[in-house]
Amino acid sequence: MGLILAAVTIIVAVLIGWLRLRKKQSPFTTTENSLNQSASTSGALTPSVDPLPELTASTFSVALNPTIQKNVFLLHVRNGATPPLATARNVVAHIGYKRRDGRGMCVDYGAWMERGTITDIEGGQTKNLVVALTDDGRNFAVNWTGLRTDFTGPRLVPVGELTPGQWMMVVTMTAEKYEKIFTFLLTIEQNGAIGCQLVTRSPW
Repeated sequence: MGLILAAVTIIVAVLIGWLRLRKKQSPFTTTENSLNQSASTSGALTPSVDPLPELTASTFSVALNPTIQKNVFLLHVRNGATPPLATARNVVAHIGYKRRDGRGMCVDYGAWMERGTITDIEGGQTKNLVVALTDDGRNFAVNWTGLRTDFTGPRLVPVGELTPGQWMMVVTMTAEKYEKIFTFLLTIEQNGAIGCQLVTRSPW
């Protein structure tokens, strides 16, 4: 009888010890689970950031503008970004020209061949910016004076002649939440031919 009572006492003691140990561990486990759930919720609530466009511009061409029947010198602007959300929206170009002797001029609203002075450039797409107009062997910086989203009328108005010699041309592209600046060295020959080189900074 004494042996049975001793055995029962030992079993009860073990059960009480086990219950006490479980109670001590329970808050820790609950806290850990709460922290894991909180971290998971926090990660789910982290706001996503839309990818930015990647505008590049380094090549040029000459084309006939059908609305005014004159040749224009075009800067090719490409959006190298691939996600659909990386579209450059409402892109506007401001163009500044400056000679070594200090003479300069500015185009407030550069004209896009595709659509007036404001355009969207989707990822992988290229648009063409008018940086000079050629008329009878002479080159001119031109401003767009028509509706900003319409390119149906001959509204390219010269703001000044790009005379033979070297000019610095700074093109500032502004879009929604995005801006990019390109600097070029323009060389105008006596016969009106234009050469253009992308540079990292102005030499003067």
